[in-house]
Amino acid sequence: MDKELKEESKKRLKSAVNKKMTTIMIGSLAIIEEELVKNSSDIELQSVYDIVRQRILDLGNNQIRNVNLEIDSYDIESNRYQFNFRKF
Repeated sequence: MDKELKEESKKRLKSAVNKKMTTIMIGSLAIIEEELVKNSSDIELQSVYDIVRQRILDLGNNQIRNVNLEIDSYDIESNRYQFNFRKF
């Protein structure tokens, strides 16, 4: 049972980290696109943005994989719902 809890905790941590890192990447790209690209009719700027976007996504996805490998090297146990009761 303890091993199952640790594996579930690790899975939950990976999911949370992946979601947050993806949000950072996509959110940042959305801001750049909104502020620079959509307000410009420059075709060259759009082309540069596409290259930068792909490089950022590749780098971010590689880092997500690296974080997942790093997490795998740890024993993780969530104490998310742990309650400590005091005696009176």
